[in-house]
Amino acid sequence: GTLTSPRFRIERDFITFLVGGGAYKKETCVNLMVDGKTVLSATGRSNNTMFESHWDVRKWKGSEARLQVVDKRKGGWGNVGLDHIVFTNEKSGGTNKAVTKAGFDDASVAFVAKTEKLNRNKLLAWCNALAQAKSNRAELLAPLASVVATEKPDWNPVKSANSNLESRRSKFLESLGKLELAVDYGNLAAGLFMQDGFSFGQRGRMPGDLLLDAKGDFVGVARWGMARRESVWSGLRIVDSAKDAGSLGYNRAGITLRSPTFTNTNGDAHYLVRGKGKAVAVVDSHRLIQGPLHRNMAIDVGRVGELIWVTQDLDKRGQTYLGHRLHVEFTPTDDKDFEVLMIDLSNDSGARGEVLNFLKNPPNSFYQGMDDFGKTPSREQLATLVSNAIKRVAGKLGSPLGNKPEGLEQAYLADWLVRNQRLAGMDGTKSVSDDFLAAHKELVSGIKRDSRTAMAMLDGSPDD
Repeated sequence: GTLTSPRFRIERDFITFLVGGGAYKKETCVNLMVDGKTVLSATGRSNNTMFESHWDVRKWKGSEARLQVVDKRKGGWGNVGLDHIVFTNEKSGGTNKAVTKAGFDDASVAFVAKTEKLNRNKLLAWCNALAQAKSNRAELLAPLASVVATEKPDWNPVKSANSNLESRRSKFLESLGKLELAVDYGNLAAGLFMQDGFSFGQRGRMPGDLLLDAKGDFVGVARWGMARRESVWSGLRIVDSAKDAGSLGYNRAGITLRSPTFTNTNGDAHYLVRGKGKAVAVVDSHRLIQGPLHRNMAIDVGRVGELIWVTQDLDKRGQTYLGHRLHVEFTPTDDKDFEVLMIDLSNDSGARGEVLNFLKNPPNSFYQGMDDFGKTPSREQLATLVSNAIKRVAGKLGSPLGNKPEGLEQAYLADWLVRNQRLAGMDGTKSVSDDFLAAHKELVSGIKRDSRTAMAMLDGSPDD
């Protein structure tokens, strides 16, 4: 039979849609009809996976048209599916893109969603996420996938995620206590957040803070306490003016973070950073335009997108600064994320490694509480546990979470949730108001990217 839409006027340049099912022209197809005649037609690919297709309808712009779905084929692949019809002025990327990632065809998911009265997009997102987690144990949903996405449930990953929670928290706190933190941007005293310019914001970021991109949209959640270069300030540069010479001959003005001053107690300084940049140790307020006193005072730090410890040797033979007062100036060297968390002066590399491991991969508290279900829990109980955990995290978005292990775990889950909004049915919703975006755009338009000013960094304490 056929299914024909009401008349509509073609007012956009393109029509995009998802089509699946049989590949028989005139028998399992979708037609565009203008003045009662079929002018364009599309079929499936003898596959129930829905593929994106598009029609260029500029030729019929202003005309009245109808969409017609035809299903006249009997036997194998005698079916056709149509979904997600969009009228747009932007051309689709093509017709080779399946809408699923993990083997769940859209038609089947749509049928289940309709039958069970579920949100189809949300269900499809969960199917894909679980399939991906099933093949990657590092995924947050991997323990859940090992139970609900397999014919024979494997409860071991769930038990493992739940069993080592308290031990990892204790080990993290013990290791953190062994560090000799000269600077901790997650616990910085008032007045000690210093920089040249404004690119690191007015204060450090704390776990739970929402992070914005250059356009003002939310892109994640701060997972740890840090000084973070805001992306809106990317692209600042010095023009028509001489840069410093030697090892300081790079853009620093307006984009440099200055740590509080501290005493070098053990010789080396260890920086916990994320992103690429430069670090300059300014000893006894000694600064030269030609460069620092010794070459090893300026080093490259960090890697793009990776949280790591970087060590600076401040106790070389003939160049020792043991016992001296110094501060460190950090400058990003690209337009990507750049974050500074801590400066440690201890000699305990094992403690630093444990702190790093916890921050990068905290315990997965999605599964906390599984012990309450006894030795034989059900899939439904596990799914409910994870669902309630996600709801709790969603309810805390934008709230301070603190630097304790539990807060860092919640920040980890909150960041994951913001980056996987479809799983919570949050995709397609505005993350910020139009008024906020308009105000943000106006402020950004006032930023002068090109500067002729030199560094204006103060030495000493804020009292000086």
